[in-house]
Amino acid sequence: MTNKMFSGCKEVFTFTLKQAVTKKYKIFTAVLAIILVAVGFAINIFSAMGQKDEAVISPIEKVYVIDESGVSSIRWNDSTKIDREKFPQVSFEVTESSVKQLGLEIQRQEHKDVIARVIKGRDEYEIEVLIPYESEIEKNDCNNLAKLIKEIVREGIISEMGIDRDNISYVISGMNTDFRIVGEEAKSHSLAALSTTFPMIFMLVIYFMVIIYGQNMGRIVSIEKSSKLMENLLLLTRPYGLIFGKILATWFTAILQVLVWMAAAIGGFVAGDSFARSNIYAGYDNGIMTMFTELAQGGTSGAFSVEAIVMSIVAMCMAFLFYCILAGAVASFANKADELGSVMMFYNIFLIIGFIGSYILPTTIGQEWIKIVIRFIPVSSAFLLPGEIMVGTLGMVEAIIYLLILFAWIIATAVLAGKVYKDQLFYNGKSLKDRLPWKSKKKDDDNEASWEILHDESGAPIEKTKKIGYFFVSISPLAIFVVIQVAVSLAVMNIMTRLDLRGIDLKQWEVKDFVDYYKGIEGRLNPVTMVSIHVMIIAIFGLWMYFIRKHNSRDNILHIMSLKKRRPAIIFGACLVAGLALCILANGVVALENALMPSVVEDYLEMVQTTGMGVHPLTIIAAVCLAPIGEELLCRGVCLHFGKKAFGNFWYANIAQAVLFGVMHMNWVQGIYAFFIGLVLGILVERYDSLLPAMFVHFVVNLSSQTWAKVVLKDIDMTMGVGVVMVVLSAVVTFLALEISREKKN
Repeated sequence: MTNKMFSGCKEVFTFTLKQAVTKKYKIFTAVLAIILVAVGFAINIFSAMGQKDEAVISPIEKVYVIDESGVSSIRWNDSTKIDREKFPQVSFEVTESSVKQLGLEIQRQEHKDVIARVIKGRDEYEIEVLIPYESEIEKNDCNNLAKLIKEIVREGIISEMGIDRDNISYVISGMNTDFRIVGEEAKSHSLAALSTTFPMIFMLVIYFMVIIYGQNMGRIVSIEKSSKLMENLLLLTRPYGLIFGKILATWFTAILQVLVWMAAAIGGFVAGDSFARSNIYAGYDNGIMTMFTELAQGGTSGAFSVEAIVMSIVAMCMAFLFYCILAGAVASFANKADELGSVMMFYNIFLIIGFIGSYILPTTIGQEWIKIVIRFIPVSSAFLLPGEIMVGTLGMVEAIIYLLILFAWIIATAVLAGKVYKDQLFYNGKSLKDRLPWKSKKKDDDNEASWEILHDESGAPIEKTKKIGYFFVSISPLAIFVVIQVAVSLAVMNIMTRLDLRGIDLKQWEVKDFVDYYKGIEGRLNPVTMVSIHVMIIAIFGLWMYFIRKHNSRDNILHIMSLKKRRPAIIFGACLVAGLALCILANGVVALENALMPSVVEDYLEMVQTTGMGVHPLTIIAAVCLAPIGEELLCRGVCLHFGKKAFGNFWYANIAQAVLFGVMHMNWVQGIYAFFIGLVLGILVERYDSLLPAMFVHFVVNLSSQTWAKVVLKDIDMTMGVGVVMVVLSAVVTFLALEISREKKN
């Protein structure tokens, strides 16, 4: 074995590639490519047939009009609304004959004539199109004629009002709308539409590629570590070369497969467009092809140019390579096949965070700075860059810079993956479960809490497959919280409106009346709703915690007895200081948010004013008294309990519940500082095995924000510098308060 770091990479790459490109792989790739060609071809065929049906030439030659409209200015044969491409032979003849007489007369002639009757009703005009028995005219032809007569009659009505004939077409015509983004190079409607659609398409393509091939990457990396062939392989190659050869080969087969499918879909679509124009309908208008043709001819902003397309494909390949290497790095922690599912769960978390961050954050915050931040973070930039390069959001120079940054992350991740893989191969004297904090540990009498995390209520060890179930249970309270909000809001609104509107005839109300009514009761509706929601949360999650504690033989859901042998005065004194400091931290975070994204803070303040938060007595009761109880039962109770069983480690569970705590607030302003507060509250619950200290700190934070904080901080200019000072000082005070309270027993 040579001393080069990546020795044997080429040989492993070739070997893995031959193993991957099997007959099954080739058949699957070819079959799906054929299907995509057929789908692209069929889309054009059916679209062309539909357009041909709509543009069919009417066979109607003569229309006998029984005009009972009373409009004298109708120009039947000289109307500007007659489309001679669809109605090349049509002519109108006004007659006073009856329908029966005309029907008998038409029946003796060629069957290409119809009868039209225009009647003036009480509130509107009615148009009847009648065809004689055994006529060649079909129902669709009559519908098209009725639409034409409708436009002719409308034109006559407007003409009778005294409007000049030259202006009638403007009066009765529709309006075509378009928009352009004003700037150095204005974007057309087509480019604006594609600028919105294409980044999303790229994100979804990369997401599904990573989902499908990332799991396979993990399997390939981990499967041979326990194989008997490993000793022989290590005689020919080094660990770094071994893992990179595998990753690059798997990446190459996946990219090759996807590019073949993309080429097949595009080729089928283009071939279908050509065939539809030549053999089905010469006037076929393919909207997508037309859009790209306009962009190619216009050459706007560098979007969809040859350079942009090439750079986008390069960016997509690099993005996929990053996630493949990340999958290899994570999968290296698994020594056995049955460990792979638990380990890859963390990879999926990275994937979801990256996808949500690239797709949702820019549209939610609406600030350019957030995109700049996302482009520096590899898990999100991998999704964002390909689409932005394609639509011209990034120029070529910017694109190259960001791709170089992504490449640097790829190298760093690759080195990490090789190191982890090497450690797992050569330093396996210490088992994985002893090295990694989230893996199972044996029962330890000196660490009862750690033992309980990894065992169920009956004392049996938690199986690895069960951990995934516990993970979904730990995040389910968020969904329950949303359901409670929606259900309680609808119920309260229904009850209040029924009580308010008893005996009122709502049929006489207009839409404006209902809008004004709801605006009027909003000040009463929101406070009652907030109190009702928190009461429901306390009831549901209090009952849930009762059953959790009951199985663990606890004294009650708060587990007050765990504080009995400790010093309550020191504990709650430290909690009081921490609560006051966390209130300052929250205000400091808001100051930073106001400096970085003022529009978001402005929207939040408007929402606070609308809902009556901090003003109405019921909202104050809900925030100060009820929220600390219900939200602690939900987040630091249920979520943290099942999170520890899912992850096997407190810190991962604590971060997860803090994220849920932030998301629960349904806005960025509160959500960000709620995350940091949630981390501290989780530490308190873990340290004292009781929800009571966390509830007390939560109560102090909310009470402070409603009382002294408004008075003390109202005259302070909340600049970014002030925000940084407030956050740092309050974080230090909170840390010291937690350190002081570390003394656990007398």
